Amino acid sequence: MLSIRTDKKTGMALLVLSFLLLALPYGAFPQDHNAEDVTVQRRTIMALFNSEEEYMNNRQDRNLIHKCAQMVLNYLGMKLIYHDVAAGLPSDDDMVDIYAVMTWFKKESMPGAADYCDWAARQMKDGKRYIILGSLGAYKDSITGKGLSIEQVNKVFNGIGLEYAGGWTDDPFVIALVEKESGMVEFERTLEHEMAVYERFISLNEKNRVYLRLKRTDMPDSVSDMVVTTPYGGFAADEYEVFINTINDSIFWRIDPFAFFSQALGIQGMPCFDTTTLFGSRVFYSHIDGDGLRNITMLSPDKLCSDIIIDEILKRYDIPITVSFIAAEVDPRYLGSERILAIAREIAALGNVEIGAHGFTHPLDWARKLTVFIIKDYSKPVISLEEIELVSESPYNEAAYVTVDDREYLDREITEAAAYLDKEILPAG
Repeated sequence: MLSIRTDKKTGMALLVLSFLLLALPYGAFPQDHNAEDVTVQRRTIMALFNSEEEYMNNRQDRNLIHKCAQMVLNYLGMKLIYHDVAAGLPSDDDMVDIYAVMTWFKKESMPGAADYCDWAARQMKDGKRYIILGSLGAYKDSITGKGLSIEQVNKVFNGIGLEYAGGWTDDPFVIALVEKESGMVEFERTLEHEMAVYERFISLNEKNRVYLRLKRTDMPDSVSDMVVTTPYGGFAADEYEVFINTINDSIFWRIDPFAFFSQALGIQGMPCFDTTTLFGSRVFYSHIDGDGLRNITMLSPDKLCSDIIIDEILKRYDIPITVSFIAAEVDPRYLGSERILAIAREIAALGNVEIGAHGFTHPLDWARKLTVFIIKDYSKPVISLEEIELVSESPYNEAAYVTVDDREYLDREITEAAAYLDKEILPAG
């Protein structure tokens, strides 16, 4: 069920009002309204990515917008469409129902960079908001290797009320804080000792809101507006939108994404559909993945993780929980055992549990047929150069490769996995 996010009091008032309206006869409503009086709020964002970038930012389902921003934007009532700029720019038809454009590039180049800047300027002229996180991504043409002039680059920045003035440095000893609004730019991670990149951006509009200003101590007139929202969009410079831990790929927001996107998109207070809320009360969702069912817990060498889940979670808290299982980890014919099967059946028999299928071998990359477990006559270790190349293009560098054809692969991972759980784990009736 969809609802509109409200507080409890407003939600109950809306419920009562809806019953009263339903009780009124049809003729009680005026019928002479004009359709032109109705304003449709567009909610679609064109999210651009560049498949020429590094592996964490080069696919529709693997880029920073998808990984970090989409959840927040969906919560705010927006929906996203993804487009690869390396395959060409979106057409005019693609942009008809678009409310805003969002980019989050890490590289400085893309194919047809000058054409991109012209296209972006045209979108803003047509009234679309523009959000730039990280790099502009179009300082240089990746095909010709030719850099763009500041005038070309500023076709984009001027459109959101900013001006780019160069002066890049990554020498932290000459970068100094001028001012910051901590609530906006230190959401999950402090800036202390981490102001290591500088470029000069100048706010041009008195209605702009600047949240982070830096300067270079070795240059005069170098104050730079690094995080800004404007009446036309928003900008957060590279390294100041998020912190990325390159050792384990964990990501922490520097900007407050809820406040930043609300202001950059001009949607503060806009009603939005919300599947997590009903009349002001948060709907509770719960789910436990099948991963680790047979792992030995670090709490006791004679107990499995599943024993702890049963005793400390499922039996202790009488709340509805979905628990999923990986069929190959439970089935004694493969990686399971009678003990594991008995544990799975005990979990499934609990009154507050509904079970779910988590695949046959837990695929990691469905398209590339990479999975977790090695099963005889089904999946194998990566050995050939072709298989190594498949894994190298994926974040799962220790995956196994599924050797059966696509139809059998999908049947085993979906249909047969669910059928096994229905037959062997679910209690009778």
